[in-house]
Amino acid sequence: MGDPRLFTHVRLSSTLAGPDASVPAWFASHGSFGGWLNAEVQHIIDEIRLLLGDIATVTAGEGRTTDHAWAAGETFSIQFTTHARAFGTILSSVGCPPPGVNMQRVSGTRGSLWTDEHGTISVDDGSGPRVLDTPPGVEAATAATDDTLTELIASNSLSRALAGASSRLMGPTVSMCRALRDRIESGPSGTTDIPPTTFDDGVANTAVHMAILRSIVTGRTEEVPTTVSA
Repeated sequence: MGDPRLFTHVRLSSTLAGPDASVPAWFASHGSFGGWLNAEVQHIIDEIRLLLGDIATVTAGEGRTTDHAWAAGETFSIQFTTHARAFGTILSSVGCPPPGVNMQRVSGTRGSLWTDEHGTISVDDGSGPRVLDTPPGVEAATAATDDTLTELIASNSLSRALAGASSRLMGPTVSMCRALRDRIESGPSGTTDIPPTTFDDGVANTAVHMAILRSIVTGRTEEVPTTVSA
């Protein structure tokens, strides 16, 4: 696909759509670091940094698509640029009425890579679109959700939705745990298709997250510091 230049992330879900939706107390409060942005954005930041490199600037907004009794938002949008001169848009909401939309796309100088709502990964390098095979060692989700456990731990709309996603997350979680085990057993000289995550990655991701929160408050584009004290 050549050099990646444009990243697009769109997730529109009805998980918290409507005034009857309920959330845990921490999610409802800005003071408890609640809201959908704080729940999801770290994962997207990590993915962008892996695919496009370090983020340079962010411009962000947060709000609510439907009316709720709590203060924290369930919808956010972010525009960003990277030090490698790529740019992108993140639009995510769990408060939109159906139908849902779930798509990620990376566009490069010679082609595009994208996912759909079923988790299928496709690529088009100019010769036509094709679906990529699941990499060796990456397990598909096979375990069904335990409905009894879901009822025990899920006392609100958000928790029920997250508990219901456990079967989809099972395969990727197993793959990440195996990669961690292999890295421990083989040492620094070992090889794995999944790059190891370091403490520095966590600090760098948090620096982007903090810049996003500053942008929401100031209403301006915020720079991400390139050197952060851990």
